[in-house]
Amino acid sequence: MSSIYREAVRVVAWMGPSNPAIALAVSYAEAYVEKRFTATTFYWLKLKFASKFSRRAKKEKLLASLRAYEGRLDILGLPYWTRMWTYQEYYLPRDEPVCVCGDLEFQTASIHNEAFDRLLLDEEISTAWDANTEAGVLDERDKQRIVLSKKLDRTSPLFPGIRPDNSNITPFDRLSNLLVYTQSRCCFDPRDRIYALYGIASKAREIYPLDYSKPIEQVHLEATAFMIHYEY
Repeated sequence: MSSIYREAVRVVAWMGPSNPAIALAVSYAEAYVEKRFTATTFYWLKLKFASKFSRRAKKEKLLASLRAYEGRLDILGLPYWTRMWTYQEYYLPRDEPVCVCGDLEFQTASIHNEAFDRLLLDEEISTAWDANTEAGVLDERDKQRIVLSKKLDRTSPLFPGIRPDNSNITPFDRLSNLLVYTQSRCCFDPRDRIYALYGIASKAREIYPLDYSKPIEQVHLEATAFMIHYEY
């Protein structure tokens, strides 16, 4: 399977269904990260212009920005990122996979971008939050911030950031590193915590071939022996 991902011209990763927040996050990335002009990015350009002259548009822009950030967290918290076998699907292809949510297409490099981090550092958003907190008023912005803080708690902590250059994937191919990177991921068969990484840790696969007839204790022992003898 690893050779298929390495040689594929294009890999499309199905993330699951979309939602309105994810749609806003994707359009925000297209507008402010990729600098594209489309029907959906026009919404952000229109808000940016109108917010300079209208209090109502200004409020809509703030709420839409928070909603886009919520969509980003929805993407980062998708079950796709918690599965062991999807790790190689994301990292092995020559080009970054195209992620699909519903009818939306995007690349995670655009979503996992500092442009989104700047949203919550926006002075207007912070000022509005602080003023309403002191007054004891919970308006839509406040409720949105609470939603975001709760979603931050359950977002996968090891969401992939920068993909390694596949021409020189080291040290990403070290089994010891891979086990750390994937420690929060899940699998049905506990042996797959090792075997699902064999597509990247090819040397470990050569020395201790994949064999599901082995008990889990033997798989762990072999993985430990490999890391001691070949990686340290």
